[in-house]
Amino acid sequence: MSSSRAEANRLARMAELTDAIRAGLPTGATPAQVVAFLDARNIRHSAFDAKTRSVFASTPEEQVNLLLRTGIYIVFHFDETAHMTSVSVEQGRTGL
Repeated sequence: MSSSRAEANRLARMAELTDAIRAGLPTGATPAQVVAFLDARNIRHSAFDAKTRSVFASTPEEQVNLLLRTGIYIVFHFDETAHMTSVSVEQGRTGL
């Protein structure tokens, strides 16, 4: 698969995931609801971190080339009452 096609596929998956989050997790969702949403989609994630008021999640990374991997990284942000206030969905890259 060409790198431009692979990139287009990753961006499409990121858009689909963003749409699913918007449809399935309203503002004000609890950490338990976020974790259940992620578990239902087999997306790896952290537990709710009360210190940062966040849940971190990521999709499996894909090997782009010998030195580069890419994946989708998600951060769910919560207020002081542990209700979701926002979500960040980004494509991330890691390398050697």
